[in-house]
Amino acid sequence: MTQLAALTLTKTQLDQIPADERLFYFMAGQLYNDINILTKLLTAAINELELVGGKERPKRSAAVSQVLLLLKLTAGRLYEGHKMINETFSAKGFLKKYKAEMSSATFVSLDTLNKYFGGKSAIQRIRTKFAFHLNAESIAAAYANAPQEFTSVEYLSKRYSGHNLFNTSERLSLIAIVGDGENWQDTIDQIVGEITETCVTVGTFLMGFIGIIFNKHLGLTMEHLEAAAITITDDPSIDDLRLPFFCLPPRSRA
Repeated sequence: MTQLAALTLTKTQLDQIPADERLFYFMAGQLYNDINILTKLLTAAINELELVGGKERPKRSAAVSQVLLLLKLTAGRLYEGHKMINETFSAKGFLKKYKAEMSSATFVSLDTLNKYFGGKSAIQRIRTKFAFHLNAESIAAAYANAPQEFTSVEYLSKRYSGHNLFNTSERLSLIAIVGDGENWQDTIDQIVGEITETCVTVGTFLMGFIGIIFNKHLGLTMEHLEAAAITITDDPSIDDLRLPFFCLPPRSRA
């Protein structure tokens, strides 16, 4: 069984939080949820890639496509999330206002994020060219630089359009992102590690400051969390989750 604290917050309680801090709390909660969901989906996609290995080329190609998509979405959300932190936390002077109450882990995580996003990074490059944009120039360059012996297989299904996979597009996207359509695994692993580490850093900062809001403005303590404890049934370990692509169609359409 998994134990949670089910905190019921009324509008009267939320009104006790200063308006700027309250807005940041709402935005921080959304960002935390998004990266939490995306990292779980990314892990399931990586599990699928590792599971299919080199056994069936269509399944491996689809698994790579899913990892690429989730890398792009997660990178984009992290980049936009840091912009949100700048606009609704840093620009409001919260660091100076709450620095004495911030744990060292919360302060260090914010400093780490600002330094990371202050320079060139894989997340910034992926977000700018691939996450929410279809960068024609990058794809055209990837194709132009592909060797003459380049080949790709498109997978099409007469039975179910959900099985269609235009693999050439994904191969070129992979080349555009990592620079090599064949020896890409190490680079993708490095990008996954960078994105995952940044997700942890963002989560550490958000939870640290949310804790300050709970304690300072709502008077919530560990005793309140313990009093609100509930249990839910356990789901499978994240290690056992996978994200298959070639799923059968809905039963009503089978």
